[in-house]
Amino acid sequence: MSITSFGALAHKLAGGRKRKGDAENPTDPVRSYSWDVDDHRAKPGQPIGDGSPQQGWAFTNALVATFRELCREHKTKRYDGPHKVQDTFLRAYEQMLAYLDYKNGDFFPSYDRIKEDTGLSRSTVIAMVECAEYWGLLCHVRRSEKTKDAEGPSRKQVSNAYYFDCERRMPRDLWAAFWKKLVANLKRLHGAAARAAAFLKRAFNSVAQPAPRAAGKELAEQLSLMKSGIDRRNALAFSPSP
Repeated sequence: MSITSFGALAHKLAGGRKRKGDAENPTDPVRSYSWDVDDHRAKPGQPIGDGSPQQGWAFTNALVATFRELCREHKTKRYDGPHKVQDTFLRAYEQMLAYLDYKNGDFFPSYDRIKEDTGLSRSTVIAMVECAEYWGLLCHVRRSEKTKDAEGPSRKQVSNAYYFDCERRMPRDLWAAFWKKLVANLKRLHGAAARAAAFLKRAFNSVAQPAPRAAGKELAEQLSLMKSGIDRRNALAFSPSP
């Protein structure tokens, strides 16, 4: 497929470019490509299982363990592809998950909050979020809110809203490893692990609407993967331990 054909496909799938001034592409540069905090699209989180600390622990512990195992795989296999997992990312990701509300799925930590609580640089925190999102361990939408400053901008950017869509976004082998860890954690809590694990799938939001710019970026990445071969990423990303 030619570059021109890829461009036409991208334009078609994205539904064409929005004109400035439209609701989804406003002229205010602060508000652009983000949802208002009161918009339902700015609240994509879902309850984690039954909302209990026990099932919340089972879920987040499995996420951190999967991220840690992926980090080890990248080291041992000398992975040199995009978004290589770093040791510092693990600490930042684990701290980030501490802000997740299991009962309703609210998940709005700011980069600065994670930075202050971990002692890591802001750039490291941002790189961790981009890496975790690339490998399917979280997703985000951008948010903004009105300001009360009559002389300044009418809106300001606030922290992202994060959510999970692991089954759809993780590479297949990574998803299998995460699911195995989740079921094992649930067995430690009670016997009906498989049933509880299926219930926890309700935490995934596969219909959340990312901000327009994020959607365009995601589409571009998908087209790039189509061009280079998705199988290469899956082959390099993760392989079960012998």
